Amino acid sequence: MILSKENMDKLEVIVVNDGSPDASAEVAQKYVDQYPETFCVLNKENGGHGSGINAGVRQAKGKYFKVIDADDWVDTKALEETMEILEAEDFDALVQSYRTFDISKMPPEMKSIDIRYPNRELHPDYIYNFEELMSHAQDVAHCMTFHGITYNTKFYRDQHYDMPEKVFYEDQEYSTIPLCRAKRIRLLRTELYIYRIGDVNQSVSSQSMLKRLDHFLTVEKRMLDFEPQLRKCPKGAYEFWLHKMSKFVTDIYRVMLIKSEDKAKYRKDATALTKELKEKAPRLYEAVKKKYLIFCGLNRMHVSDAAFQKMLDKRTVRR
Repeated sequence: MILSKENMDKLEVIVVNDGSPDASAEVAQKYVDQYPETFCVLNKENGGHGSGINAGVRQAKGKYFKVIDADDWVDTKALEETMEILEAEDFDALVQSYRTFDISKMPPEMKSIDIRYPNRELHPDYIYNFEELMSHAQDVAHCMTFHGITYNTKFYRDQHYDMPEKVFYEDQEYSTIPLCRAKRIRLLRTELYIYRIGDVNQSVSSQSMLKRLDHFLTVEKRMLDFEPQLRKCPKGAYEFWLHKMSKFVTDIYRVMLIKSEDKAKYRKDATALTKELKEKAPRLYEAVKKKYLIFCGLNRMHVSDAAFQKMLDKRTVRR
């Protein structure tokens, strides 16, 4: 499906060339030459994913913006449906369903990560506040992520919040801290974003995670430092931050204690992280304490990440 000319004229596509050494800029320029009213190329020195977001947001002219990673894409029909809503309505953020595209499977497997509307309390055309959404966290929180979020440009800019540069995993911060200040949130089940997974070269691969453990900790500290400001955020934002941080810290424990083949290497780091949480954010500490102890036990038993994943998969099937 090809996007209609009417919507092409409404759409602004900013291709951020973050110091790419290949022919990316030349490829992007071909689109600029063909659709000069829609496409533009922003060339900059390499600063990482967060730097690209910062640069793109400064350049954006539209009412709303969405960040698409270089190896992902959007569904054209879903884009037209989404644009209709963005043009007609006003809210701080849009949270919507998306799909994963797993290239490790043959043939590649597409899976929906879907917002659920279990009853009339979660209505697709309603504008929610955080308190309402977090009362149904099990139905929507899995889409309150980098891939599911579109921000109102003015709302985002007014926060004067820049993403960290030359750091991976800052998408956790991007989908948490700015969103915590949102007062009006729209839900949409239309699956716009296609998230490509299953590539061993991705930042979410085990090798990459261990190599960039310091990046995890940098983002964790920035998100932890935001905790005192949550008192000024809308009701329900603290619960959302707690949900996101609990999951993120759990991921860090898994990297330190399970993914590493040297089971003793990061034990002190995991202990130091836990102590930091206990001192700075007691509620977060209480939320992750049990998981930390479980990870410590699995670490002492030298459980591999593959074996741990099988345990998780079996638990999911039982549920």
